[in-house]
Amino acid sequence: MTRTALPVVALAVLVPVLLLTSCSDGSVSDGGAAATASPASPASPASTPSPTATAAALQELPAFSVGPNGVIADVTTDVCEAGPGRATASGTATNSGRFERDVVVVVSWVAAQSSDVVARAVDRVEDLPPGQSRDWSLSAEVPAGDGLLCVPTAYAGQLAAP
Repeated sequence: MTRTALPVVALAVLVPVLLLTSCSDGSVSDGGAAATASPASPASPASTPSPTATAAALQELPAFSVGPNGVIADVTTDVCEAGPGRATASGTATNSGRFERDVVVVVSWVAAQSSDVVARAVDRVEDLPPGQSRDWSLSAEVPAGDGLLCVPTAYAGQLAAP
């Protein structure tokens, strides 16, 4: 490109951009979608709220001072079911590590249709010696309805002091 062509190209690009932005108040446009949507129109299934638990209603995971490491292979789930308003789960946690550690079992009940977590419960199996196993069990309130999936997971490490 020659020396005189560069300023011409720059002006050709900058002038339309400056003209377009000078007519704007700096806000981002939604392309008119808000003006055309009707408040009375039915919502699509993807935007319809489902009976999910709020983040505050889901049981929090405890803090670890060492770890956590995922150890789902060290946890068996013997029972995991959801009935009207109540869900339960139980099984066994084993410490396959070389040192004593805490195992945290987490079960989330998930709506099959939306994949929303509707309930979560946490059980702590503390001070589990290497090679040893202990039973765990937990329960949670769930919304009435069918189609809940049970999703267990587990973490091991050293729980932080309360």
